[in-house]
Amino acid sequence: MTAKVLEKMLLVTMWWKKDEFCKQYGATCVGCPFDKGRVCDKATTEFVLASAGETFDEYFSEIKRSKPPP
Repeated sequence: MTAKVLEKMLLVTMWWKKDEFCKQYGATCVGCPFDKGRVCDKATTEFVLASAGETFDEYFSEIKRSKPPP
């Protein structure tokens, strides 16, 4: 599960960097490192948050289940 969480953290980081790049250079995609492989189409805010949120929820649920009762 930890590997899955780290994968989603990387996805969020890539999304954040894409967003910062767009703010800095405007609406043109010329030279954008995220345009390769159509990352912009895949890494929408909704997709990133839904995907990461689902994985993080599973992770926290797993931790909660593994804790012994007080």
